[in-house]
Amino acid sequence: MAGELALLLHAALAIILLLLVLVLARLVRARGASSRLAATEIYESGMPTVAPRVAPVRAPLVFLAIAFILFDLEVILLAAWAVAARTLGLAGLVPATIFILVLGAALLYLWKDGALDVGPGDRP
Repeated sequence: MAGELALLLHAALAIILLLLVLVLARLVRARGASSRLAATEIYESGMPTVAPRVAPVRAPLVFLAIAFILFDLEVILLAAWAVAARTLGLAGLVPATIFILVLGAALLYLWKDGALDVGPGDRP
């Protein structure tokens, strides 16, 4: 019973906070904050754009971002293994070693393929 009450209280507070944020955002916008920027102007990181964007983002940057996310997720898996390493013993060390070797091979492949070369002097 106490757990259900705590869950209901938590949900009610979350809904109240959400409504409060929406109302405050509407009030701030109603005061004319939106009149300073055109509705279609891009506004990013607190700085208005200086020049219009003329070209889309280059594909190698997108591939690099995807590779980063994939390797980042694998590191999370390794962190979970590291927490349980003593409990798992050798039975957990062998699969983790294979996993690390596969990750290393994938990174080496990306490096040799040029997927990590996205600087201004690198291939298009």
